[in-house]
Amino acid sequence: MAHLLEITARPRQAIEGGDFDLLVTDLRMPKVDGQQLLRHVKAQCPDTEVVILTGYGSIQSAVDMMREGAYNYITKPLNKHELLRMAREIAEKLELRD
Repeated sequence: MAHLLEITARPRQAIEGGDFDLLVTDLRMPKVDGQQLLRHVKAQCPDTEVVILTGYGSIQSAVDMMREGAYNYITKPLNKHELLRMAREIAEKLELRD
């Protein structure tokens, strides 16, 4: 299984030009909001799993993101072990789907 990590300041363009299994994005960003990005990803690439990170978490925001199709919603500070566990879960899910 190959792994590719791409870090970008232009997420919409990267998504349109790539085939990603997992997108990890912040909820609040300067040029695009994470909820808008989530909607865009799910419209363009419905099989891509999206994990939302935020330092401004609320129960309502988490519910909204999950309803929009987010795989998970994580409040900062980020626990890298939790994120790696989620990435493994998603990889296993994708292997079962293929």
